[in-house]
Amino acid sequence: MENFSYGEVSLEDLQMTVYEQDTSAEAVILVDEGLVGYDRIKKRFYLIYHAQIKILDPAGFDWADLSISYRGKKSLTELKGGTYNLVDGTIETTEVGEAQIQKENEVDDIITSTVTFPNVKVGSVIDYQYKKFSESPMAFLPWYFQTRIPVRRSKFYMLFPNSKRLKPRIYGYTPLKSYDKAWLKQGHFFEMENIPAFREEEYVKNPDDHYSKVVFEYVSNLADSWVELREFILNVKGFGATLEKLNRIKKIYPEERNWGNTEEDLKEIHSYIANHFEWNGRLGLIFNDNPKKIWGSTEASASDINLFLLMFLRKAGFTADPVFLSTINHGLINPDFPTFRQFNYVVIRVMINYKPVLVDATSKLRPFNVLPQYCLNDRGMVLGAGPIEWVPMNVNGERSVQSFSVNLEIDEEDELVGSGTANYSNSAASVLRTFFANADEQKKKSRFKSQNPYLFLEELTYEGTKEAYGPVRSAFKFNTEGKVDAIGNRLFLSPIVIKEVKNNPFKATIRTLPVEFTTPLNKRYFFNLSIPEGYEVEDMPKPVNFVLPNGAGSYKYICQQTGSKIQVMVRFNINKLMFGPSEYPDFRELFNLIVAKQEEKIVLKKL
Repeated sequence: MENFSYGEVSLEDLQMTVYEQDTSAEAVILVDEGLVGYDRIKKRFYLIYHAQIKILDPAGFDWADLSISYRGKKSLTELKGGTYNLVDGTIETTEVGEAQIQKENEVDDIITSTVTFPNVKVGSVIDYQYKKFSESPMAFLPWYFQTRIPVRRSKFYMLFPNSKRLKPRIYGYTPLKSYDKAWLKQGHFFEMENIPAFREEEYVKNPDDHYSKVVFEYVSNLADSWVELREFILNVKGFGATLEKLNRIKKIYPEERNWGNTEEDLKEIHSYIANHFEWNGRLGLIFNDNPKKIWGSTEASASDINLFLLMFLRKAGFTADPVFLSTINHGLINPDFPTFRQFNYVVIRVMINYKPVLVDATSKLRPFNVLPQYCLNDRGMVLGAGPIEWVPMNVNGERSVQSFSVNLEIDEEDELVGSGTANYSNSAASVLRTFFANADEQKKKSRFKSQNPYLFLEELTYEGTKEAYGPVRSAFKFNTEGKVDAIGNRLFLSPIVIKEVKNNPFKATIRTLPVEFTTPLNKRYFFNLSIPEGYEVEDMPKPVNFVLPNGAGSYKYICQQTGSKIQVMVRFNINKLMFGPSEYPDFRELFNLIVAKQEEKIVLKKL
């Protein structure tokens, strides 16, 4: 078992020139095997890992450079490998020697060994195996069946004391071939075949949520249910105890403000806390049980800042409770696992006018009812009394609202020049304010330029970047090059110089991953083109009004002449946060339409 199939490279695999399951693959993992066990003598957990990789194209040579990270100098053992080639019908093996194994500098007790496989060419199969040790089996988990190249077969074994206390959950879109939840009576065995390459696609919040993998969580004696976990959390020193003793903020709380439970007072309390602290950038759920000490600090973690917000709100008479959540980068919460480690952030749910609002006070540049983008991840658990309650993280109804108004002229050199304004509201304004908090003028211009590469800026100004409320406004002047085609006595041009998308990000006809947005989108564009003297309109793009099923999104385009001007109005809305694979064809068609309409020309004819 512990040798797996190392050294057993088949003639058939060496003769392979194309992987039939994915003819575009640069390489394919033929064998992917892992065993997590426990060494009773060393009293440490270990992983034995074995892989065989077929190189199908020069682009796959990167897979012949292996990198292994581990903690402690004696934590990597039994490393061996070789390159197999077919030479005149005979299998030729070139083993990895000491010269091909290098240890990189140790950083925080983490050592990285790199292996460069010798004699690798198109058609080679590389074969390797090693053993790693760790104090915890969680160092080797989760197990990924899927990677950036296809995998023909992946097997994972788990066998150590108490391994049955680890509860597995399968992620991804490839079904298991087999699963033995009582392997050798006390372990787990998983097998998956023909796993496609994972190709990252745009508009996916966290790609790791979609890999085919098996994730494990301990079935804890402390919490067999979410109710028990909630009670455990509320009894943790520094959290539940602090919440129940509001007199601990007696010398901090400004009684003279006479705050009550009104929306205006909620706004004031939020601003009071947000302006008092500078967030130190730390997430997590570690709370300090000394409010006076934290209040006297210049910086605090997100958990401490929002704990103060909660206590102030309760002191003012609000019904408020903490909400534990998982940020986007931390991954989706699995409702089947009542475990503390699934959470890494806390915000506050406060009831105002009998409606829930989620509040976070880590930024003085964000309104009370707009959460940070990284918090908008599915749902969170309310730590209140009664039954367990889950709240959608988009309960505030945040939207990214943007509008652009652009005036255009054709100069004497037949180039488009003009000026415009842009308004950013709600979530879009908060994102911009956060970016501008530490941005100089050049960084602001670079951001605008990266989003509008067709414009050459002459002027750019912003207003409203230092206040939490109200829109952010920008004004700009620009010129362009090559946006007007003068052919004979006609001018051909598209007035859409600010484009929704440069290229359609949804080119594939079939998509496996969902299309995800953190917030709904509302965008409006107005372009006013002055018709040059001595010209008339010969042709204009036709109007369009495309609506996705169930009103999930829409695109509206209108082009019309009004006196000596041509006005183009574009409205683009996304009203849904996730589109599944079955909805993808309509969604793709929406973006095909957007790209096409952006390029359609107005034709002006000389009189």
